[in-house]
Amino acid sequence: MRSFKPGANRISFHPLLVPLVSGECQYFHTGNLLVSLYEDSKIEMPPASHYARLPDFLLLARGGFPYLVTKDKKGPGIWLLNHHPDTVLAAWQLLAKFARLQRNPLDQARLSFTPFNDDRDVIALGGNVNTLQGKLFDKLAIGSGKPWHVWRYASGKRAMQEQRPWWDDFLGHFLAADGSAEAGLVEQYVAVQQTAGLGGQALGFSYRNPGFPSRLVTLFMAEKELYPFMLALTRPGLWSQMQGDLILWNPTSKTLAWQRIGESFYVGDAGVTPTLLYQFSRHPWYWLFAVFLVIAAFAWLIHIFLGRFKRRRHPDAEEIAP
Repeated sequence: MRSFKPGANRISFHPLLVPLVSGECQYFHTGNLLVSLYEDSKIEMPPASHYARLPDFLLLARGGFPYLVTKDKKGPGIWLLNHHPDTVLAAWQLLAKFARLQRNPLDQARLSFTPFNDDRDVIALGGNVNTLQGKLFDKLAIGSGKPWHVWRYASGKRAMQEQRPWWDDFLGHFLAADGSAEAGLVEQYVAVQQTAGLGGQALGFSYRNPGFPSRLVTLFMAEKELYPFMLALTRPGLWSQMQGDLILWNPTSKTLAWQRIGESFYVGDAGVTPTLLYQFSRHPWYWLFAVFLVIAAFAWLIHIFLGRFKRRRHPDAEEIAP
């Protein structure tokens, strides 16, 4: 009988020496096989590691994370900031998108007109920056009340020569390599203090829950009715463009503006080794520099200890010239 155990810690196979279908002159051959599976083979899969950097709208776009992937099986909490019918429609539109991503009903999802006091990831819908109230919005990176926080707006692109690392330029003098760097277009930003509303745009902002540090809050709001904006966002064209922790869009645009303005945090229980591998993949040069410093410090300590050992044990010995 075939059995499958997804929560086990190893992959094992039934110790048979011959296949189930056997007979005279039929042999068990494994010369070119890595593994063989039969009807009574048993597969035990190790548990997967979970470790992610939040907030990140890209994870939300790809799989609804963290609202659809929770260890404690708590579904998303949808907090409706007002009683307008378009806000309710926007909530149902977002839940419909989550259901399509999960391909299952959202049995654990909760909608409420009051704040959630339990430990769960929250999505807040409706309102605008000038009407946000409550401890959940006290320290928003985008600011609340009047005037708003200082925003970074993209003002276009400009040509800029690529910055090459110093070792590349240094080796280029000896290897006769082309010392010219390629020129490319980079985004140019200006700082503007926002005192007006969102106008014809909707805003999405994701940040760490101040009451539950391991949970996420995602805010969607617009000056006018939110439902047309949510309907446009949940379509594949705009939904696939989401990233960062701040997004701006309008119902008729084919592109979505995004940037990262808040602080990041990490969630998951991957263990020490996967966590270090993840951080190394994100910042390889920092880790290589740290390893170099550790090796240099270790070599210096060995030099000090060997010198002390020589002075203590062999004070009259002379150094051997190379």
